[in-house]
Amino acid sequence: MRKRRIVGAVLAAVLAVGGVVPEFFGGGYCVTAYADETAYDFTYPVTGGNIYLSKMTKSMIDPRNYAFYDHEFAVVSACDKTVTVADIPSKISGLDVERIANSAFKNNTNQTSVTIPESIKIISMN
Repeated sequence: MRKRRIVGAVLAAVLAVGGVVPEFFGGGYCVTAYADETAYDFTYPVTGGNIYLSKMTKSMIDPRNYAFYDHEFAVVSACDKTVTVADIPSKISGLDVERIANSAFKNNTNQTSVTIPESIKIISMN
């Protein structure tokens, strides 16, 4: 019981800090730290310009043994307004590309297609 209180207190403290979102997974908890949407870690060339990706870290707590695990992945964060065809990579610099952020392709009226790889798990919406 004491371990649950400690884990709960740690989770509450982490949630109090801006830029994190709690999630539930298979009986446990995880916290995803989102990077600044204007600071991109990777630039990936596509037809007509570039798409920009950010590195994210998800810290997970396993309730069975109260162990912490970190999982790093990439998120499609933005693209140039000149992009016409965006073939999103499944990996970049060894990281799986798992998400497409809110408004990643916003105001791009030139775009005719987006290829989404199987590695994408979440597409954020407004």
